[in-house]
Amino acid sequence: MKKILLIDDSALMRRVLSAIINETNEYTVAYTAANGEEGLRIIESHKDILAIICDINMPKMTGIELLSTIHEKGIFIPFILLSSRNDAAYTIAALELGALDFLRKPENIYHMESHNDFTDKLTSTLKLAEEVKNKPTPTHLTPIKTQTKADNSLGFTPVKATGNKQRLVALVSSTGGPRALKAVIPKLPGNLAAPVVMVQHMPVSFTATLAERLNELSAMRVSEAKEGDMVKKGHVYLAKGGKHLKVIKKNNQ
Repeated sequence: MKKILLIDDSALMRRVLSAIINETNEYTVAYTAANGEEGLRIIESHKDILAIICDINMPKMTGIELLSTIHEKGIFIPFILLSSRNDAAYTIAALELGALDFLRKPENIYHMESHNDFTDKLTSTLKLAEEVKNKPTPTHLTPIKTQTKADNSLGFTPVKATGNKQRLVALVSSTGGPRALKAVIPKLPGNLAAPVVMVQHMPVSFTATLAERLNELSAMRVSEAKEGDMVKKGHVYLAKGGKHLKVIKKNNQ
């Protein structure tokens, strides 16, 4: 049985989640903690943890603080976030720090054990954590330096369109995407001779926050795509959570 560390300040949530995980017959909640400080002590004492499932908002040490602390200590264990609210800003920050994925708790905790969608998502995320854990090197967690709008040393040579050719850059990302996008998008030059369209696997209420965050860091304009937007060069369009993007050519433009 693969061992999971579950961290949540709610004893009831720990009990319910433990029952769900233990019923998989593949994974077992071997360790539990009520806050990040307790979780950190367990992490430092046990080397057999496959994955950490951690609430965002907790007393003493939050989930984000714990994630940052263990990375500073050179400990890389797949980290899965839990939240009962739309903590978009906190979640984006944690995903940028290298959290594996985010899980939204069902609104009714008493029905969680029979909530098939949540159970399926939790199980598939643990399987992904197992794949990540078995990788020879945790390259997805390598520290990343990003550029800001004030930083002109982007290291890119502007690309000029030739003739009547029209260029479009398309990016698709899933787990680990926010961290990768933070590494890529701020390095694109503001005069890029092509628009950029992106689809990121993320809850519907989070993509606007992600777009705002990338816009703050980037020379290009970044925004959540809206129906009817005119696709322009030097602009990044992020699809709304749960949606795809379709770009239509009109009037030879």
